[in-house]
Amino acid sequence: MRVLFKFYGNLVNYFGERASIELNEGVTVQEALMKLKLIDGTPAYASIFINTHLQMLVVFVSGKHANLNTKLSGESVEVTVLPPIMGG
Repeated sequence: MRVLFKFYGNLVNYFGERASIELNEGVTVQEALMKLKLIDGTPAYASIFINTHLQMLVVFVSGKHANLNTKLSGESVEVTVLPPIMGG
């Protein structure tokens, strides 16, 4: 299964605007995120996600609000990831 990620906010600095990976069907959003690599090739789980509370990310799967435990399925799936946003 091909998983296409779209990133926004400060996550673009680490992953670019888009990234894609091939994974087995049935993985969760969290498992897929942990398989990603940063622009420089560093594994995401060893760098950015170790300092970011994954539960704070806003995630959409194929345009529908999802969570980290959402299982991914289909030939191709799009996952949109937004970081927490603070304002004042």
